[in-house]
Amino acid sequence: MAERFKDHTPGTYRLRLDKFPKPIIESLEEAITCHANQRSIASAIMVRKTLESLCSAYVEEQVSAGAYSSAGEYVRELVRTDQKRKARKVLEQTLLAALNEGDAEQATPEWWATLRAELTKRSKARKPARKS
Repeated sequence: MAERFKDHTPGTYRLRLDKFPKPIIESLEEAITCHANQRSIASAIMVRKTLESLCSAYVEEQVSAGAYSSAGEYVRELVRTDQKRKARKVLEQTLLAALNEGDAEQATPEWWATLRAELTKRSKARKPARKS
């Protein structure tokens, strides 16, 4: 892992600390101290702790604002949103691949009627008849 950062040039970053909650600042200061003392693992743990605190505070804000009833509900909504985004991407890729393969056909009213009839036939074949 040390090899990965061997050629990294250190830089100076200016942060407006007045915008961060005190526990976050304390965690960051501890991470910097660990890093300065060449305690990379401890530094990484402190950065992770800081990020977890930031995320936790943000989720709590969302729940407090009344948009969600619990942190779990907020996380479930994030997961659903991500799943939808990924499904949309797969659908777009599938449609693009279908458009790029084979010969193009003109979508005339007759073509649409034939397609609609075929899909209706397939749909009826898959669904069992309902009992009345």
